[in-house]
Amino acid sequence: MTARHAKQSGAVSIFIVIFAAMLLLVMTMSYVRLMMREQLQANDNDLSQSAYDSALSGVEDAKRVLAECNSNNATACAAIAAGQCSTVNASGILGAVRGEAEVPIQSTGGSGRDLDQAHTCVIIAPDTPDYLATLNEEVSTMIPLKATGAVRYIQVEWYRQSASEGRQALTRPPIGTTNRTLPEKANWGANSPSLLRAQLINPGENFRLNELNASGSASTGETQFIQPGTINATEQQVAAQPSIGQFYTRMSDDSIGDSVGERSAQPLQAACSSARYNNGQYACSVRLQLPDGDTVASGSETAFLRLSALYRGADIRVTLYDDAQNPVSFDGVQPRVDSTGRTNDIFRRVEARLQYGGDFAYPEAALEVSGSLCKDFDVEDAGVTPGLCRPN
Repeated sequence: MTARHAKQSGAVSIFIVIFAAMLLLVMTMSYVRLMMREQLQANDNDLSQSAYDSALSGVEDAKRVLAECNSNNATACAAIAAGQCSTVNASGILGAVRGEAEVPIQSTGGSGRDLDQAHTCVIIAPDTPDYLATLNEEVSTMIPLKATGAVRYIQVEWYRQSASEGRQALTRPPIGTTNRTLPEKANWGANSPSLLRAQLINPGENFRLNELNASGSASTGETQFIQPGTINATEQQVAAQPSIGQFYTRMSDDSIGDSVGERSAQPLQAACSSARYNNGQYACSVRLQLPDGDTVASGSETAFLRLSALYRGADIRVTLYDDAQNPVSFDGVQPRVDSTGRTNDIFRRVEARLQYGGDFAYPEAALEVSGSLCKDFDVEDAGVTPGLCRPN
């Protein structure tokens, strides 16, 4: 009985060792598999970022093609008009390369063929159905109203949040309903849409600079303030067609505060939609009609829409319509570039909007001060004589 009990004890020990070894083997294999998975994921992330960089390189090459076309390079313009993936090679900006769509990325240590990087497809669309921009608070943007047809209506949409930023309930700013008094900035509301200032500049093709300040023509320069009004829970449809000159103050040679050229100090009310906002779309929308039957001529080089966001910044979208309210495309104002980049067998695709020649620094105001302003001096033949006025 004693010997048989000893044999049974030895068998139990063997089974314990076997199961322990199997457990250690499973744990080791799992750890190795986890390490390999993380390594593969890290490599995929690196390759994905590298492919994204290759796609951005395609966007930069697209800028060069557009610059050549704007310099009257017929070959570059023909490559853009073809709308093929081989736009960069067909434009001739890289030399005599023809027929291929893929462009290797050059690097310091060698060519992109060594790193297996390239952008494989670049397509440029000069005409776009809309204009997209981000307005910083109290900073204006000048939008050329150069279109493929005559423009009668201008639709402005603004204020949205992406899903990554999180969302709150859309709120209406505390604006008076009777006199529409505006609150202080601190009381505007944590999640209220911006107040927009829209200025139309449409002097026509032949004009003098002093005519922009004349009070005889309304279309040369008009300003419309657009404030968020009601907050609807459903989709907001554009129903009214308010004139951009319905409430405006036209600049004139008279002193500030003169009523000449003023129709009303009341801003335009625009309805907003919380449903559109919650879906990541633009919350507020209004369609403006040019006053007095005016239109912006097709391909105009002198018509502009100046937009400013007050109280807070906003993403905006501007679309154009003709007299029959059919969409009209922007003509080369904000070309769209569709670029695909590759690294090894990983591909990334990006879409970018370009604004060729839009880097001119338009001033926000003729004079801007943060404190008191005091002007007191005499100008005579002998020079300038300072006055006694001193700012506080």
